[in-house]
Amino acid sequence: MPTTVLFRAEGLLQSYGVDARFKERTSQLETSKAAAASWGCMALHIDRDDNVGLRKVAAGIMGVRVDRKGRLVKDFQTAHNVLRVQADIVRVIQTGGTKGDIKPTETMHKYYLSDASFLVGLEYPDDTIPKQIYAGLKNPSYVIHLGRKCCLPSKPLWSAGPPVNLPVFEALQQAELPDSYWSFYEKELGEKRVLYVLEDKTMTSGDVRFDQPLSFSLKNRKFTERHVETREVMVTRETVEKDVWIPIPA
Repeated sequence: MPTTVLFRAEGLLQSYGVDARFKERTSQLETSKAAAASWGCMALHIDRDDNVGLRKVAAGIMGVRVDRKGRLVKDFQTAHNVLRVQADIVRVIQTGGTKGDIKPTETMHKYYLSDASFLVGLEYPDDTIPKQIYAGLKNPSYVIHLGRKCCLPSKPLWSAGPPVNLPVFEALQQAELPDSYWSFYEKELGEKRVLYVLEDKTMTSGDVRFDQPLSFSLKNRKFTERHVETREVMVTRETVEKDVWIPIPA
């Protein structure tokens, strides 16, 4: 029976740089497959050089429910004594230096998602790996972070609850959508558009993202493509709230 392990990805800052390179460290707007797979590896104490273990975790079918979009913010950092790379060869020639020279400073722009919250699921054919991941999240091998190491979660990833015996989309749909994820406007309206980003294992439709990890090794990091489709589902407060909601009097 398909079983899904759920993660609550919520924090002040998150960043998932699928195509980040050099000076521009961008972030996509939802949790990446690489990040979700890394959480599973940390929970199972899989070393970053263990490609076999990584692929077992990364074989899960991923889904993301966007509970709170957050907003994209940009920061910049200045690195010192940076080794020149091939991309700077033109500037090296113009300045009269040689390839391999040390640059005194380099400014990088880094993007983050501020105050976002996602419910992330990984679906497996049976409950063996999900149960192991859920138990291991309470004692991971490394400090869990939301994309970059500086982005720490404000809630434990395991706070989403134990694994459920459902495919990932159904598991995400049936999970509770707390009151705190509803904006004032949505509360007044009584309904909310919930965005789902679901992996298409047939690789035949949807958008292409290069965040399927093959190796986390520092010497040879590798990623390949996967396909995702986006769905919007309209929900009402009656369908997701267990408590009675009392509207503010006009």
